[in-house]
Amino acid sequence: MGLGIQHSARFVLFLSASTFKSAYVRFEIQTALRLGKPTLVLHDPDPASPAHTDLQQQRAAAPPALRPILEGPCLAWPSPGADLDAFVRQVMQVCDFGGHMAAPGGSGGAAEVAAG
Repeated sequence: MGLGIQHSARFVLFLSASTFKSAYVRFEIQTALRLGKPTLVLHDPDPASPAHTDLQQQRAAAPPALRPILEGPCLAWPSPGADLDAFVRQVMQVCDFGGHMAAPGGSGGAAEVAAG
């Protein structure tokens, strides 16, 4: 886990109700923060979704050492029927992927992402 994060360009975390309960995820977050990795947090804002978690409650409940992960960019996961192309463009902009991503179907290693 640590090597994957070390060799990644970014750390992406999908926030859930159990994120901070998992020792593995806490380790991944600590590693990304310690290494100074640029981060992106994704969360599901839809209260009807089983993956929903309240971002403000998570910020308040997060262990103090892990709170910096929630101070960086946080994007809402798109709801069904949303414009996925717009979401992907938003992720690319927030992560500053710009010209570093390969065309669809191509091979590009510059934008590796570790997921927690």
